[in-house]
Amino acid sequence: MVFLDGERVLEDDYPIYGDYFYLADGKVYRSDWHGVTVAELKRREGFKEVRSCDWRRYNGTNQQIHDLANPKQAGK
Repeated sequence: MVFLDGERVLEDDYPIYGDYFYLADGKVYRSDWHGVTVAELKRREGFKEVRSCDWRRYNGTNQQIHDLANPKQAGK
């Protein structure tokens, strides 16, 4: 299931925040990333498009949530 309607495409210079939800290439992700931009996230994860995500729209659906683990924090 892909949700895109009503979620805005984020500019490459937009900051990514930890514990926020994003739509990346049509899938819902919860971010552990801190201090990176959309451009860096796209480069590191291979995403073509990152959008805002209002989680309230997807709560109660069968949409799977994927984690974006920051590799700098994964070894802790």
